[in-house]
Amino acid sequence: LQKVFEAYAVPLREWRTEHGVMHVDKLLDALEELGLPLESSQATRLVNEVKQNPQRAEHPGYLDLTGFKVTFKACYEELMTSPSLEMKQRLVTIMEQSKNPFLKLLSTDEKQQLIEGRGPDGRNVCVCKKFTKGTVLVQQGEEGNSMFIVIDGQLSVVVTFGTGADATQKEVAKLPAGAVMGEMSLVLGKPRSATCVVFSDGASLAEITRTAMVKLLDARPSLAKELEDLVLVKENKNYLAADNAAAMAAYRQRGAGGGGGGKGEDNGEEAHSPNSRPFSRG
Repeated sequence: LQKVFEAYAVPLREWRTEHGVMHVDKLLDALEELGLPLESSQATRLVNEVKQNPQRAEHPGYLDLTGFKVTFKACYEELMTSPSLEMKQRLVTIMEQSKNPFLKLLSTDEKQQLIEGRGPDGRNVCVCKKFTKGTVLVQQGEEGNSMFIVIDGQLSVVVTFGTGADATQKEVAKLPAGAVMGEMSLVLGKPRSATCVVFSDGASLAEITRTAMVKLLDARPSLAKELEDLVLVKENKNYLAADNAAAMAAYRQRGAGGGGGGKGEDNGEEAHSPNSRPFSRG
């Protein structure tokens, strides 16, 4: 890095530094020499960022060696996390084959927008990263700012029940390759319902940012309502299933105890009456 920087650097009397300073006009050439050729949109954004947020206000458009290293690292990370054409095709295939209720609402074009789009700043709305085992991706109760697609590896889904000293944690699911996580919180604006931890070392995930979802919802405002309706139907089914299970357990208990019929049975039916059951959206 230093050798390439010095090849393009010039001395600046007002900015005394051992290795000189580089003007932004030479920045793209230096990055390309280091193996980081940028697309035109990325190059324009980078140049504008350097000019608008100068390392030194009195010298806009110039970087010293430290500033150049920071810029190189940011460009390198963006390049490494940008999904390749092959990866984009793989992600679209995963989304097409998924039984996830949110993804089933989307057209193929909308799925591609989530993978291939760029935000107002020109950055990719979808990035691919590898994670080590034990990495906490999302924390229960936090705001959801992105959703994830598992490319390779597994995630552990952990739910905390209770609060304070009485709180207990339980693993409720393992998410394999192809699974989708975090879309409900992202679309509906609800807190994360569980904590997700990387279970296998070197797991690969695609993270789709809020920017992608905002663009999608702007183009199709009804999408959030459609998903909310699906969630509501699922929650009501779960509630009815739990209600029926509780009623059956009570019935069996009465039978085992030799009871049945009479006032006690009426009270039991009344307790499980649909008219008395509270309605909740979760």
